[in-house]
Amino acid sequence: MDVLPRPSGGAEKFRLLVALEGVRDVLPLVEYVLCQAKAHSETQFCVRAHPVFPFARFLTMLACEGALPANITISQGRSVTEDIEVSDAVLYWGTTISLEALMRGRPVIHFDRGDRISYDPLFDLEIFKWTVNAGEGLAAVFAAIQTLSDSEYRRAQAAARAYVERYFQLPHEQSLASFLPVQLT
Repeated sequence: MDVLPRPSGGAEKFRLLVALEGVRDVLPLVEYVLCQAKAHSETQFCVRAHPVFPFARFLTMLACEGALPANITISQGRSVTEDIEVSDAVLYWGTTISLEALMRGRPVIHFDRGDRISYDPLFDLEIFKWTVNAGEGLAAVFAAIQTLSDSEYRRAQAAARAYVERYFQLPHEQSLASFLPVQLT
């Protein structure tokens, strides 16, 4: 899988892919995105809902009335890879789309709901990842991503991809020992 080049930036709007899980627990992220879209009209938010839980269903649960902000689009008919390719970063809560984004060379932004137990599959990643919560805006994160030099960006891409490659190990006796009480033959 090839690493995508850094988006050109410039006059184009920052494009944020919002990757949602198919569970009600992601509602705080949906609320956050609706609020942030209003605060960042210069940013394009593309929402990718899980197939089992369409975005419209989230909106009915939040009793949202009226049209979505003009800078929110809903991903329809594209693959995850295509959505990542046209994005500058990925905002997520607990989805493994975050891993795919890093493998493709896109920075990730974790939405921390304040849970006692982390749902973040990248809980110990410290590079090419930012974290926000409901009380924080996205402006500082967007600025941090956009002001990385090209060499810093490429270095962070490589380090994050190496992290994901270590994350996914082929099963072997030593890696499975803590899960399986018997020896593999």
